Amino acid sequence: MRITYNLIFILAALGSLFILGCSPADAPFPIMEASRVQPRIVASISGIYPKGFEIGDKIGVFPVYYNSEGEPGILGNDAYPLHIPFTYNGRIWLADADKALYLEDVPVDVYAYWPYCLVDEATDPQTFPFDLSGDQNEREVDFLWAKAENISGKYNTAGLIFQHVLSRVEINLYYEDPQEVPELKLKNTYTQAYIDLSTGMATFHRNIQEDIRPKWLSGISGDKQFSYEAIIVPQQLTKDTPFLSVRYEGETMYFVLPEDMLFEPQYNYVFNIVIGTAKENESVRRITPQAVIKVVGVGKYRE
Repeated sequence: MRITYNLIFILAALGSLFILGCSPADAPFPIMEASRVQPRIVASISGIYPKGFEIGDKIGVFPVYYNSEGEPGILGNDAYPLHIPFTYNGRIWLADADKALYLEDVPVDVYAYWPYCLVDEATDPQTFPFDLSGDQNEREVDFLWAKAENISGKYNTAGLIFQHVLSRVEINLYYEDPQEVPELKLKNTYTQAYIDLSTGMATFHRNIQEDIRPKWLSGISGDKQFSYEAIIVPQQLTKDTPFLSVRYEGETMYFVLPEDMLFEPQYNYVFNIVIGTAKENESVRRITPQAVIKVVGVGKYRE
């Protein structure tokens, strides 16, 4: 039975950036230089996951100018789009000194994402690459996207309300007896995402499937319960696909999906695995007779 939980991911605005001008020594026309305005980035995250930006967090920003007829430009039409990193110092967002964006009367739309990725300048922002494979304890793997419209020198505040574009999986392991911290892996999932930064939609590379080591959340050696989370590309997996592997008493057990599952963007999927008992729902398909995988909750991140 699938129980739906309302997991609320509130994305709110917080923080500021307002920088005027540069030194007179650098500017042949001081009066004009003094009027140069950078975007005032207003962006933050609140809610249960994640709880907010931290000092040193960096977002990537793509500005796209309006045309002479006052119509918005299209992100991806330029061969070498301007890609500006902004770093949070705990109070405001600061652009890298060598990539500042100065606003004029011509408005721009601002497309932003987190975490910032250093990519080739010719990378198409409509197929922005993001890898989810390997150990997710070692790096940021969630991907957030936001857009602010009609920003100019006169109206320079870019209010960025970030959204999740990937899927989240939560895994809870239950044992009858105390255990060492188990080794857990996600199997048979597509791990290379392509993000269309013009829309905030994610697709996957069909030829790349690699293991994912989920991020540890709770449980230490000697406990009976351990929790993990993983971020995956939105995709569909079929019933009986080996989805999880767990090392238990020197053996590797593979757990299959009990049904066809569509992992959708912005959704959270909760799995419970009970090891050492067969008291769970006997209709659930599994490879190891003494291990059960059960879907206990699917909930959407909501503002």
